[in-house]
Amino acid sequence: MGHNDRLEIEPALWPEIEKIFYFFVTTPGGLDGFAVQELRSLQGVRGIRVDRRRRQSRIHFQYDRSPRRLLDLRCVNGVYTDLGNVQGVTVGRPGMLRVAEALAKIDVTPAIALYDILHGVQDAPGLRVTCTVGRGHRFTAGELSQILVAVLADRYDLDPQEQSGPYTVHVSIERRTARIGFRLARLDERNYVGATVGGELPAPVSAALWRIAKPRSGECWLDSACRSGLNLIEAPQTDLKKVALDLHPPCLDATSINAEAAGQRLSSALWDGHHLPCAPSSVDGVVTDLSRRTEFKGVCHWLETHRAALKLDGRIVVLCDRDRDLEDRLESGSLPFRQVSRHSIKAAGRSRSAYHLRTHT
Repeated sequence: MGHNDRLEIEPALWPEIEKIFYFFVTTPGGLDGFAVQELRSLQGVRGIRVDRRRRQSRIHFQYDRSPRRLLDLRCVNGVYTDLGNVQGVTVGRPGMLRVAEALAKIDVTPAIALYDILHGVQDAPGLRVTCTVGRGHRFTAGELSQILVAVLADRYDLDPQEQSGPYTVHVSIERRTARIGFRLARLDERNYVGATVGGELPAPVSAALWRIAKPRSGECWLDSACRSGLNLIEAPQTDLKKVALDLHPPCLDATSINAEAAGQRLSSALWDGHHLPCAPSSVDGVVTDLSRRTEFKGVCHWLETHRAALKLDGRIVVLCDRDRDLEDRLESGSLPFRQVSRHSIKAAGRSRSAYHLRTHT
């Protein structure tokens, strides 16, 4: 990578690289609570601090165990080493230069070494910069990126072709604070996805729905608007009986492709949106995303089509636009379900509600 030996890290030198203890993860808005649950389940995590935002939250923490375990987190978009923050960033060019000056003093070599440990030594190493700039500043993310790229190119003697990754420094500016991180992994894209039909949820959102549902080993769960099957594939238990249903044959075709790539077995079938092809009281739970599924005659009607198939203590987690009619009918008792909880989630740029329901007579 250029002519700077510090970025040409040999495996034999990895033990000599400074160990990293400070990290952060990013999550879609509304998922920070689920991500915190995941982090607290890991030994060695401490000092959790949530920087909550409507569109995307950031969770900072210290961690002294193997960073490889962080790559198993399911409710996060990305994992980063925390390179620090810059206070007093003004809205004009002096603020931009203040960030550039701070970045010039940061040694990214330990982060690059850790990236190579996690992913293998890169054949064509390169270092790029991505930026986000909040409202109120008189410079754009593109202008900030240009200056920071020049700083890194000067420090590490980068050629132009070495400024496009795979190593990524990310700088985010909100108000008067710039936060700098080095991305270790992007976790919102699953490697089993070989076919899509459009409208699929981001994988971290699907994973969060299962944390709401809390399925038990050996249960039968279905998704009656499965699209390409990603919701069912994200279920944490491998011994669930999973049933994928949809109104459109291409959805089932895509589901079959993705399930095979993920090494999972799913049952699948078409249905008409009115009569579930399931025996009475045979299903333990349902996890479904009804966003932009106009084929169904509203969430309430969709729920009523599922009651007979659900067991006495059946559970439903359905993601949709907030539905006041549904909430009114649940409160009045005119639906055979009771609401356990409602979670606001930001998915694909839209605010949605995840309703957790249970059957009742």
